[in-house]
Amino acid sequence: MKENVSNMVKKMDECGVSMSIVAPEISLFSEPVSANSEIEEIMFKHPGRFRGYLVFNPLYKDRLIPLLDDYFQRGFFIGFKILAAYWKIPMDDKRYIPVWEYADKKKIPILIHTWGGGDIRIIENISSFYKRATFLLGHSGGVGGRKEAVELAVKNENVFLEFCGSFTTQDDWLDAIRMAGIEKVVFGSDAEGHDLAWELGRFLSIPLPDRELAPALADNFKKIMKGIKI
Repeated sequence: MKENVSNMVKKMDECGVSMSIVAPEISLFSEPVSANSEIEEIMFKHPGRFRGYLVFNPLYKDRLIPLLDDYFQRGFFIGFKILAAYWKIPMDDKRYIPVWEYADKKKIPILIHTWGGGDIRIIENISSFYKRATFLLGHSGGVGGRKEAVELAVKNENVFLEFCGSFTTQDDWLDAIRMAGIEKVVFGSDAEGHDLAWELGRFLSIPLPDRELAPALADNFKKIMKGIKI
């Protein structure tokens, strides 16, 4: 993990990225309580370069819930990461309710892996109820869900499209931006899972002037973070 983080910093420097918001695989695919803490400890050694999404795997909810205030008051974690499809626990399972409630109370973002229109329809019900939380649609619906993701972002002030995995569908990102507006898009790379340079190059190759694309790289997320109360 330490070596991976050092490599990420080098890649970020090469690409001109000052800060990344991350949820490394060690917390997504293993026991998340100690993994979240390990990530925090390692990345704090690179001041100003990383902030974290706290991975909330509902299989460990009884251990995670009592720690939420402590996690979020230490200055590293700024939101949640949900990977429901991989955990085989659908997002409308009641074990996720503590995430929705906590994010709504604190006005913090939730990055959710989305893949297909079914995921988007579940999030539509959740996001319309927890309006103070911010919902980031990871992969913007992925395969088969881009249209639904764009429509949801257009209808809901607290829902945003996230760019990573931009190659997962033939749907043109130019169309998505024209429909939703660049202010509803946040850049993501899925690094180290995907290549930061490739995803950044793909985003900047969208046939719009750089000044129109630029808000998605930082400003839109800074606006989301302004509302955070932790």
